[in-house]
Amino acid sequence: MINLLPPDYRKNLLKEEQYKIVLILGIFILLFLVCFVLILFSIKVYIAGCFEEERIFVEHKQKEMKLSQIQELESEVESINKNLLGLDSFYQDQTDITELFEEISAMLPLGVYLTNFSLVASSEKDYSFLVSLSGFSPTREILYQFKKTLEAEEKFKEPYFPPSNWIESVDIDFNLNFKI
Repeated sequence: MINLLPPDYRKNLLKEEQYKIVLILGIFILLFLVCFVLILFSIKVYIAGCFEEERIFVEHKQKEMKLSQIQELESEVESINKNLLGLDSFYQDQTDITELFEEISAMLPLGVYLTNFSLVASSEKDYSFLVSLSGFSPTREILYQFKKTLEAEEKFKEPYFPPSNWIESVDIDFNLNFKI
């Protein structure tokens, strides 16, 4: 094929053709760059979303660990409180034996002393302990005074002095039983 166009026109056509090719290539490169930027932006958004998801997951796990630690501490405190309540109720139910000794020794008249003391837990519902005492009294009158003092005290129930305590008038070895 023979080109009959003048050379200037052919040069213009060639320049136009080159210009169109450069323009098309420029548009393709620009579209490629725009698409590349959009792809990079979407990757950035995806990575930021994954990062945020992991951050939220880590925070959630930390809260769960703190919550589990708090629950462990609460259960430990609860068990300690139960133990303390048990100990408290145990000690509240106890009879203070030193107080009992003090009360009995305060009631003893001058010259009377105890030689034996026995404290037994009672099986009866009304009383907590059965007390047995043995001792020495110089006279029957002093022993009788001790008996009256003991009977006047409301804490000591059913004091029992056996008849054998009243046989001798001096140097009496006596026995006594009562309930608390």
